[in-house]
Amino acid sequence: MASLEEHLSASLKFQEFYDETLRKVGLRAPQPVLGDTVNTYRRETLRNLKRTFLPKTHPLYEVQFRQLKADALQVLESLFSVLLSPKPTIRVMSSQDSFARSKNSMNSENSKPLNGSAQSLL
Repeated sequence: MASLEEHLSASLKFQEFYDETLRKVGLRAPQPVLGDTVNTYRRETLRNLKRTFLPKTHPLYEVQFRQLKADALQVLESLFSVLLSPKPTIRVMSSQDSFARSKNSMNSENSKPLNGSAQSLL
């Protein structure tokens, strides 16, 4: 059985992981408590993430994180890591882009008809 110090050491490593994830949104992970197991720390931290970032209508909000087995924790850690990652921005074009211009030029009288395989792509 692992000692209290070993659990604390392992919890500190998970705190670093959570800090790296939470830094993306300007937050920090809670400090581990001496006497808690590493999986208790993980469950409580994930529970706090759930309550902070998931809407109450989300299916995972109903899950009792304190009752999860250890092997389920890694899946949730990955999920929250992705959830808290910066979202890519989408640039909206205000004028016709080159694809629209090339598609219009294909419809001109001088364009050749598409063969069957190329036509199926449109």
